[in-house]
Amino acid sequence: MSKPSNHPLQPPADVLPLTPLQASMLATQPLATHPDLHLEQWVLQLREKLDPQRWRLAWQWVWRRHPALRAGFAWNAQGTPYQWLIDAETVLPLELLDLSSDAQDAEGLWEGALAKDRTRGMDLSRPPGMRLLLARLAADDWRACWTIHHILVDGRSMTNVLREVFAAYDGTPPSPAIDSVDEAFQRHVLRLAEVDEAKIAAARQHWQRSEEHTSELQSPCNLVC
Repeated sequence: MSKPSNHPLQPPADVLPLTPLQASMLATQPLATHPDLHLEQWVLQLREKLDPQRWRLAWQWVWRRHPALRAGFAWNAQGTPYQWLIDAETVLPLELLDLSSDAQDAEGLWEGALAKDRTRGMDLSRPPGMRLLLARLAADDWRACWTIHHILVDGRSMTNVLREVFAAYDGTPPSPAIDSVDEAFQRHVLRLAEVDEAKIAAARQHWQRSEEHTSELQSPCNLVC
């Protein structure tokens, strides 16, 4: 499979390896027949008088707290995938819609906005790999959509992110501090890379030892490992 050629001419100074799951998702991305492969949409109905600016700030706080949300992905000139983190102060994209002037068609307009959002896909080489959509259908009826590529967050962690957003919106953001979370993410990714390299080395050694026993095989056969 050919690798996409969208890697920067000069990779960022601070690059990190990918986790095994991230690597598999990135490898399948060029094979996608539709733009929303691995794309997740979390849609919320908020029956309250929502403050859009406060909503934005809550998301921005969580965005700053979790470096994994700020990762971009590409391939270097040797064809090796890598990820890098964009600055924590980068503004998270949020599109605000006011559909309250057309109460009869508001639901349909919202569904159309969601469908349009999915067709945009996500360019992982141009982070962020997530965006927000917020729509006002009435004074006390808001709809929110968090669109994110699955390469950034696993299923269980997505609910944790939403929980932190609501906590930040309510004025009770969680700890630990942002810097310690950032360091923990980098340690996690580097540790996984070391484990992965160890497994590859062990597998290579196993098959090199086995080669002397299989070199005389002339046809396919069943092997029990």
